[in-house]
Amino acid sequence: MLSYTKKDVKQNLSKSAAGTFKVTAAKFMLDFHVHLGYSYMYMKGGSDVSPRTGRPPSEHPKNIQVKFLADQPTMEALELCSQKIEKSKSEIIRMGIQKVKAELDEK
Repeated sequence: MLSYTKKDVKQNLSKSAAGTFKVTAAKFMLDFHVHLGYSYMYMKGGSDVSPRTGRPPSEHPKNIQVKFLADQPTMEALELCSQKIEKSKSEIIRMGIQKVKAELDEK
């Protein structure tokens, strides 16, 4: 990899040929960016960096969508429950399913 010092840059600034300076400045910037990229990669751990960041995977991911038809009173009841308990509508529905399942297990 090429490296440029302040002296190299100043010499190119003093040259009268503008084209030479533009080419040299472009090479300097390219080398600088490549160097920064490699430095950042090695600071972060090289190729051993985890490809995925964020929250850890859930033990029971909620990746299945269920669609159902409901009438207006049912939706109003769901909205009311959601507001009173301060949980999402999905969580209210999950709680209802668990209650029905618990009743079935008791029988």
